[in-house]
Amino acid sequence: MNASSISTEYDDGGTYYGKAIGAVAVGGVGNGSEIRSSYEGVASVKVGSAGIADSSVVFSRGDVGLIQVAGDVAASEISVVGNLSSLKVAGELMQEALVVLEGDVTSVAIGGGIYGTANDNLVVLGHAGSISIKGNVLNTNLLVNSVDSLSISKSAINSDIMADGALGTVKIGGNLAVSMIASRTGIGSVAVKGAMYAATIAAEDYDGGGDPLPCDIGAVTAGEMTMSTVRATRDIGPVSVKGLISDSDIYALARNANGFGDVVGGGKINSLKALGFQGATVATYDTLGPIVLGSFGLDAASAIFTLAGADFAGLKTSGLVSGYIEVDGTLTGSILTAGNDAFVFGEWHLFTDANGQLTNGVFVGDVAPGVLIS
Repeated sequence: MNASSISTEYDDGGTYYGKAIGAVAVGGVGNGSEIRSSYEGVASVKVGSAGIADSSVVFSRGDVGLIQVAGDVAASEISVVGNLSSLKVAGELMQEALVVLEGDVTSVAIGGGIYGTANDNLVVLGHAGSISIKGNVLNTNLLVNSVDSLSISKSAINSDIMADGALGTVKIGGNLAVSMIASRTGIGSVAVKGAMYAATIAAEDYDGGGDPLPCDIGAVTAGEMTMSTVRATRDIGPVSVKGLISDSDIYALARNANGFGDVVGGGKINSLKALGFQGATVATYDTLGPIVLGSFGLDAASAIFTLAGADFAGLKTSGLVSGYIEVDGTLTGSILTAGNDAFVFGEWHLFTDANGQLTNGVFVGDVAPGVLIS
């Protein structure tokens, strides 16, 4: 199709009429062409390897069975007001291509990547069963109401994945860099095979008065975490990072004033594992589960806090503790390091190295009977 139209829609002063379109099969849709249906929808649209390009449009006010594109979608739009069974694009979404699905969709599969210009490139206002993107996601916003599973086989860079409802399983096959994964209801799990860099994973929402609503984040895994944040207004975890957690924060805290005020609640972190903390801060309003660190230990720029009488289940590291640990409740599990027993100085426990020298690490809080700090 070149500067052509297939349409059954009639506009009668803002009221739309038209019959359904059956199966459409074309080699390409280009040069401002359009395939347009009214409320009775389209059975299927199949576009060949020439793809959809040059400000072209595939649009339906009604339900659509299948939209399949064997090529790219470039500088064009796919828009479905009704429900869509399946969207399959073998190539890329690029050059400000826009996909807007206002109803529910069973599956979205993009064979290539999505290359945007920081605009909304994929929008699902209903519920999505699955969204799969085989390439990179760059300069793109993926906005959904809710989704069961979302996977990006390569990296997400300078891109945001945002949901008003629940985000189920989120998998990133490469890096998550200068990007956000966020939900106003909760996130089932996030797995980043590569590194998190300047990235945020957040589950939070607030009522009309700015008070926090409870939102959870399930399991979080990453290759490493640098200059990043994981935060929820209730529970998080478990969290497992193969490498270091550096210059990053993990907070199970809820603040008023739409997240900018005082801490008024929060939740727990089930457990946390990493090679070490370097400039990392962990804080909970409820119980902090066990932390396991490798040989890099807890450096002097790192800190662990529990608030509101919350307990801490302990820490084990093959390195040293040089940072600050403050437990508002009780230490219920031992803190075991590569150093000797900690010195007790009033309410403080001062950590040591293997030679008995102080590391400048400090523990402050009550200690349950039989718990060791070494």
